[in-house]
Amino acid sequence: MRLVVDSNVLMRFFWQKSATRSLLLKTGLDQLSVEFALQEIEKHRERICQQTRISRQEFKEVKNELTTVVRFVPLGDYREFLRKAGQVSPDPEDVDFFALAMKIQAPLWSDEGRLKSQQAVRVCSTNDLLSDPEFLNLIYPDDG
Repeated sequence: MRLVVDSNVLMRFFWQKSATRSLLLKTGLDQLSVEFALQEIEKHRERICQQTRISRQEFKEVKNELTTVVRFVPLGDYREFLRKAGQVSPDPEDVDFFALAMKIQAPLWSDEGRLKSQQAVRVCSTNDLLSDPEFLNLIYPDDG
């Protein structure tokens, strides 16, 4: 399953015991995000370190780990969908995520409820994913 992951979800990766982190670390998922999300995470580094009680070095290590489980896509790969995404996205700050989701025809994983107010891109919250049997089967396959 392919998912486009937005910044609010990516930032929760820094919480060591979060359900979001556990889901992002599961195999069987093709997780993508926009490249500038890494800059956004870096912009909030101090707040993330303070809230998660990790050092700057630990932040750097976790951020590096994040880049191994999420593929960060450059703007040039989805640029042609920006205009259409701008007409659809309820939040101008999320246009790039919508454009990438449109480009690869995948759901957007976001916990911003207002993003569900449009019909062009399927938006799934963490709770939606955790209650979806098909999704859970992908990350917790039967052993038998």
